[in-house]
Amino acid sequence: MKSGKLIINGDDKLLRNIKKENVTIIKCGIQKNNHLLIHDIQTSLNRTTFKVKYDNKDYKIIFNVPGSHLVNNVLLAIQVGLEYEVPIESIISSIENYKAGDKRMYVKTIRRNNVLIEDCYNSSYESLVGVLDLIKNKPLNKIIILGDILELGKYSNKIHRRVGHYLNSINNKTVLLVGEKMKAIKKNHLHFQNNKELIKHLKEVDLSNSIILVKGSRAMKLEEITEYLKKI
Repeated sequence: MKSGKLIINGDDKLLRNIKKENVTIIKCGIQKNNHLLIHDIQTSLNRTTFKVKYDNKDYKIIFNVPGSHLVNNVLLAIQVGLEYEVPIESIISSIENYKAGDKRMYVKTIRRNNVLIEDCYNSSYESLVGVLDLIKNKPLNKIIILGDILELGKYSNKIHRRVGHYLNSINNKTVLLVGEKMKAIKKNHLHFQNNKELIKHLKEVDLSNSIILVKGSRAMKLEEITEYLKKI
């Protein structure tokens, strides 16, 4: 980029000190030194609400997808719209009318008083922690079904072990793992070679009054598991 504008997550320590001649850096985030600020973030199993400070005014936004980890992405999208002189009210209306696509943070109440969270279109450490944060303090029993996080290269074992450490902070849970990469944390949890084996185990589990999270990379085809769960 020889000249222009670069919109970044100003809370990211790897990005916030970027400087480039003839390029205007526009920062978005929670921290006060950002150009576009977000605050008062609240999450539920159905939505995320927050406020954006723009032109010395607070705008409340209801984003009908759960998870505070998604907020920075929304904020960057807002700033892009503003750069193209889209009115802030029109931007907010579009965000509030957004509906998550298939397999992307799809939340549905299913039989036996269960809440199913289907997020198996893609996976990363950050998005996984974000959805775990969403459910960790809920009083219901948690059944956490995780498939491999792919495309991590030489960092794969390290990042999967970080997932294992984070899972230790969650109470009232059953963790079911599937995939070669998830073997890195199978010591304290149940691991299955494939989806078929995991589904067979689910038939023996009391699936009632629970939050059931299914999360993994697209290639793991975890929709095979969610389709089973929707039918029981």
